[in-house]
Amino acid sequence: MALFDNILPWRTTTKVTYGNAPSIYEHLYNIRLNPSLIDYTTNDGKKIASMIICSKILAQDIARMPIKVFYTDEQGNRLIKKDHPIYYIIHNQPNDYMDSYKFWSAIEFTRNYEGNAYAYIHRKAGKIVGLELLSNANTFGPVLENNQPYYKIIRNQDKDSVIVNGNDILHFQNISGDGLTGRVPIKDLDINLSIAYKSLTAVDKGYSNGYLGTTYLKTTIPDMVDPKKMQAKFDDFQTKYAGELNSNKTVVLPPFTDLGRFSLDLADAQFIETLKFNNGQVASYFGIPQHKLGNIEYSKYNNLQEMQSDYVSNTIGPIVMMYRRELERKLLTREEIESGYSIEFETGALLITDSKTRIENYKNLAGLGAITPNKIAQLENLPTYEGGDMHYILSQMMAVEAYLAKLKSGNPENK
Repeated sequence: MALFDNILPWRTTTKVTYGNAPSIYEHLYNIRLNPSLIDYTTNDGKKIASMIICSKILAQDIARMPIKVFYTDEQGNRLIKKDHPIYYIIHNQPNDYMDSYKFWSAIEFTRNYEGNAYAYIHRKAGKIVGLELLSNANTFGPVLENNQPYYKIIRNQDKDSVIVNGNDILHFQNISGDGLTGRVPIKDLDINLSIAYKSLTAVDKGYSNGYLGTTYLKTTIPDMVDPKKMQAKFDDFQTKYAGELNSNKTVVLPPFTDLGRFSLDLADAQFIETLKFNNGQVASYFGIPQHKLGNIEYSKYNNLQEMQSDYVSNTIGPIVMMYRRELERKLLTREEIESGYSIEFETGALLITDSKTRIENYKNLAGLGAITPNKIAQLENLPTYEGGDMHYILSQMMAVEAYLAKLKSGNPENK
């Protein structure tokens, strides 16, 4: 019968052990059969690279999109309202110690890690004067009382708490099952993250204990051989040949044995494939294209633009809508919303276009009178010039309404 006996740490002077197992190699072998030897908790899921990368990508993308207050009049004209009281707060500096990029990236990163992110709305004389980022560890709720949401916030080391009405708390959620709190991603992905964690831990333990460059004795012992005598020969073999000082000796193997090099075949153990699969599952949960995680196996240069457009539309779009509804509901009055005010992220900042396509788009917009030359110069970081703030249209074109008016006026040229 074939046995794994006396696994020798070749070219080492001390036998490496792990726990109560005879050696790290036996431990790694057992892990393949019994993954429960590695303990996993939900918080360990936060250590998985794909979780961190996905959260980082979304946090950076949300933070780098300009967020502005718009006003749409009855004719459908949209104006940026920089004079609105909350414009500077949400666009530039939510509080005295954080700029807008730090604030929104922290909010989004926390939302992806914890499922929920909170900010307290500071008011003075009825006016909003700042937004305070709240820690999830010190924020609880909401709890409904008379159909009104309330939150409990712990304010200091003495665990003193205050109860705050939901109208004073910005609550940004992951997808929710009850509409009150967001689902926690590391719990939703618990099985996938557990498998990834155990796979990475097994590989880490192997490299940490130097399983590469190791030899072992593979034995096929006939039934009539005394096991104790064979064990004595194995012990003698280890004494004579194990360790760096004995590395240049001519090896004489015990009877019925074969000397081989032990290495944990990562492909056979499916560690690499398992990790790739689980990374894909995590990316799918967050709606992140695979190429953003460094997996360009199925990505081509000519379809990256399409993938980015799909990402902005189907991943960023719903997240931005969640932010927009929460911000408008808590930071704008009902009268302002009904009169045409809105808070929006400019998702166009995330779209990727090559220079030729981008310039062609500018040209078409300029020809329609939708954009000025100076605005194009600003978008391309070029100097502006006097007279560049005028809107232009192609002279060959005429509005149908204007043409009909000329006909009705009896102009001889149009008879």
